[in-house]
Amino acid sequence: MVTTPLLIGFVGYVAGASRRTIAAVMLADALMIAFGAAGVVAGGTTKWALFGVSSLFHVSLFAYLYVVFPRTVPDDPTRQGLFSLLKNHIGLLWLAYPFVWLMGPEGIGFAGAVGISLTYAFLDVLAKVPYVYFFYVRREAFTDVVAAATSAGGAPATAD
Repeated sequence: MVTTPLLIGFVGYVAGASRRTIAAVMLADALMIAFGAAGVVAGGTTKWALFGVSSLFHVSLFAYLYVVFPRTVPDDPTRQGLFSLLKNHIGLLWLAYPFVWLMGPEGIGFAGAVGISLTYAFLDVLAKVPYVYFFYVRREAFTDVVAAATSAGGAPATAD
């Protein structure tokens, strides 16, 4: 509920999206997690309804990543490269999460709780550690933003 909204929000920031759009996508991510967690503790048809709602929020995240955010990426090859890398890293890894949920005890029960927990832990490490590394290695994408803010005497403004 904390780290993944930050990851997706930062992708929006790299893309140059408005604060309102970034907040909306972060909220969609948090709601996806909340409804998925509620589906874990629910039973019967309620569980599947909550999984469906969570899946709708999941699809909305992909819409933001691959449709909305690319429209706002600045015409800067460095920013475009970082955006593309972060977008695809998150997008490809996040395809696994609903599948893992579905295979676990909450879903069809193909895998046990320990195996699913280990898989989630592995996916979390695989999603977050390289993400931070990618940002660090390509931090020069923000050199111009920081220089402009410093010379203007404040932080760069973003359109809402």
